[in-house]
Amino acid sequence: MRVVRRDGWQLVEVASLAGFSNHVCGSTERALPTAMLIGGHMRLLVPDFGRRNLRCIARQSGRLLETGRCALPALVTGSIRIVSAPEVRIGLRSGWRWVRLDACTVS
Repeated sequence: MRVVRRDGWQLVEVASLAGFSNHVCGSTERALPTAMLIGGHMRLLVPDFGRRNLRCIARQSGRLLETGRCALPALVTGSIRIVSAPEVRIGLRSGWRWVRLDACTVS
C-alpha cells in the first residue's frame, strides 16, 4: 500500500506498508479497502495479502501503521461495507459475514 501526494504533474510517495490485497485477480470487485472512523480516528480496513485477516491501518506521523487485525473464517472475495460503527459486512468465499471491530484487536 502506498500513499502519494501530487507535486505538479508527478506523484510522490509519502508512506508505504506491505502485505495487503486490494483486489482479487479475476474478480470484478474493486472495493476491498474501506475507510472508516474508529474511535474518532480515520482508519483503512483492508484484507491482508492472504485475505484471511482484516487489517486496520492508520496514517500517523507520516507513516502507515497497523492498529488492529481481525481473523476471518474464510477468504475475502467481496467488498467491505460499513453497517454502522463498529460493524462491517465482508464478502467472504463462504458468504457475507458481519464483523464487529470492537470484538477484534483494533484500536
